Amino acid sequence: TFSSPDTAYIPRGEMQAMEYLKKQPDGVVFNSFEAKEGYPFLDYRTSGYVAAFTGKQLYLDHLGPLNIIGVDFKKRWKRIQENDCTLLSHIEYIYFVKGHNSTYLDVCSLTIENDFSSDFQNGEVLIYRRKK
Repeated sequence: TFSSPDTAYIPRGEMQAMEYLKKQPDGVVFNSFEAKEGYPFLDYRTSGYVAAFTGKQLYLDHLGPLNIIGVDFKKRWKRIQENDCTLLSHIEYIYFVKGHNSTYLDVCSLTIENDFSSDFQNGEVLIYRRKK
C-alpha cells in the first residue's frame, strides 16, 4: 500500500534511498525537512517512516508519538526552525527528499560542504554522509 499512487505512497526512488541508507553503518539521520505542497507522502512531523524503513535513529521524528511518550523534543525542533547549523555536529547522515523544502540545506550549505559528502542521489532523494 505504500507504493500505490492512489494512496499516500512512498515513491520508488525514495524506497531505493532508504534501502541504501539501511545498509550503511549506524548513525543519527537528519531528515527534518517540511514537505512541499503536492509531495505524495508525509514529512517528519507526522511520520516516522525513515526510521521504520532504515532502522536508523533520527535527530527528530514524528512529533505526535514523541509528545505522547513524553520525549522533550522542543529544543531540537526549535533549533531546526531557527536553521541552527550547529546541530549538524550531532548528525552522521542527512536524508533530503527533493519534494521537501530545502531552506535548511541552503542556509547550512557551508557547514554541509565542509563536514559532509554526497553519498547517494537519485531523482527523489539526496543523502549526505559525515566525512571521516
